[in-house]
Amino acid sequence: VGFQIVLHYAECDKSKEWAVWEAGHATLLSVPLGGLLLVKGDLNTNAVRYLMECEGARPDVQQLDLSHISYTWFNRRHARRWHANITLP
Repeated sequence: VGFQIVLHYAECDKSKEWAVWEAGHATLLSVPLGGLLLVKGDLNTNAVRYLMECEGARPDVQQLDLSHISYTWFNRRHARRWHANITLP
């Protein structure tokens, strides 16, 4: 396994790839002050969530993943904790 890592590390190293970070950053910049960002899908959700949770970007913005709101676990736990001021129909 170690040999495979050494052999293929350069072609698999994505540490200089910033496309996902840039997409999340651009998305957050498009939201007005104090806005609600509705997203759908893992890439959009996680790029923005990473920036907000790990880098402290845009604490004024609330993010809501539309694909999660139909799940009962989301409504029981997540919605009350992260989106208490949002009323879902």
